[in-house]
Amino acid sequence: MGDHKIAIFINVGTFYYNMYVEKRKVGKNIKYYLVHSYRDNGKVRKIRKYLGGNLAKEGLEKAKNNAKLHILK
Repeated sequence: MGDHKIAIFINVGTFYYNMYVEKRKVGKNIKYYLVHSYRDNGKVRKIRKYLGGNLAKEGLEKAKNNAKLHILK
């Protein structure tokens, strides 16, 4: 018989994640949070990690990168 090649594909699920920075105004201050949203059994769940208050752009980026590592553990 000829050589027949069979490909088998198994769907193991799809992992999507969404992260964004949320700003909250509290009094005269602005607080920054990194928000990670994901689906768990059909429901959207959110994890918020506090980044700091009244941050400059450079400080915000540094805090965001550190928080990403903690959230994705």
